[in-house]
Amino acid sequence: MPNSPNRQKASIVTEAVAAMSLREWAVTSIAAGVRAPVPEAGEPAWHAFLRTERVARRLAALPGPSDLPTPLRALAVEETQRVLLARAHLAASARAAEHTDAAPIVLKGGALLPTDDALDVADLDLLAPEPDLPRLAAALEAAGYRPDGPDHEAHHLAARRAPDGMAIELHRWLEHVGSAPDRALLAAAESLPGAPPLRRLAPLDDAWMVLRHVTAGHPSRLGALRDALLVADAWKRLGAGGRTQLQQRIAADPLAEPLEAVLDLARLLAGEARPTSPLVRRVAMANYRLRLAPDPRLRPDDAGAKRWFSVFSHVAGPALWRAAWRQALGPAIGVPAAAWLAALERWAPPAGRTLRRGLRAARLALH
Repeated sequence: MPNSPNRQKASIVTEAVAAMSLREWAVTSIAAGVRAPVPEAGEPAWHAFLRTERVARRLAALPGPSDLPTPLRALAVEETQRVLLARAHLAASARAAEHTDAAPIVLKGGALLPTDDALDVADLDLLAPEPDLPRLAAALEAAGYRPDGPDHEAHHLAARRAPDGMAIELHRWLEHVGSAPDRALLAAAESLPGAPPLRRLAPLDDAWMVLRHVTAGHPSRLGALRDALLVADAWKRLGAGGRTQLQQRIAADPLAEPLEAVLDLARLLAGEARPTSPLVRRVAMANYRLRLAPDPRLRPDDAGAKRWFSVFSHVAGPALWRAAWRQALGPAIGVPAAAWLAALERWAPPAGRTLRRGLRAARLALH
């Protein structure tokens, strides 16, 4: 049928718009702490929304009508199963730390696992000083975790994976912040309630790490509600002075615009009256449309959509590409050179991305 592709495109747009209405409903509900009336949406729209945002468990837990939509209930159960599994591996990490007299820092969503506000978790990330890493890795392997491969990554060891598939990554530095854990960061880390001797980042470091992670590292997740909720948790733990410091860091960063957009969303989810940036809406809509694509090869995968870095950098704007190159090569690179290299990545995404990541890894290894 000659009009079939047009009808298919119209259907994708319609479902993506419905997914966007679900996103607006979710933001309103989470910010108010009460589940608002659910807008009408078909199963494809629910799938695109829930798989992108990963907040089914949080939405299902809000007070509101007991008759949850079927897709929401199913994904909430799935996310809860992963949370329970991750809690078991968090306990295994704590035992490994006890055996090695180490006190690693649990990063990102793992730090919320002991709380009622736990969010969907795909793996666990631990940060520790370089001398502690081999002993932690050996303790995990003695407990049945097996390395995925050689420890050749610049910023973390190969994932140690349990028989059930859950992975634990041991980080030697915060990749998208670009530094090894210094004394100040380690000293500021707080104990993780319910999981001694594990720790969590101090609120300022926590918020900054997640903000940089979803902008510099995963532009496909820029403004994703799960990640914004992690920032919101850190923001609520910050005092007035810490909030000022965070805003000053953002203002001085080459990625100030997307960082500010994610922070505004996080503050909105925390219950503050904040505007929503068109930037995060554009990225959300791009995600929904790709997830609704008929060809599975066009859909971003749930593990982070690394192969879509260039696509989402284009959606977020060329400034993100230029900033990524400046981060890769450090302060020595000037703006014109960063712009030229960013243009190279736009022209040849796989080669440009490989070159950028390789140069950045080399610079950090020599730091």
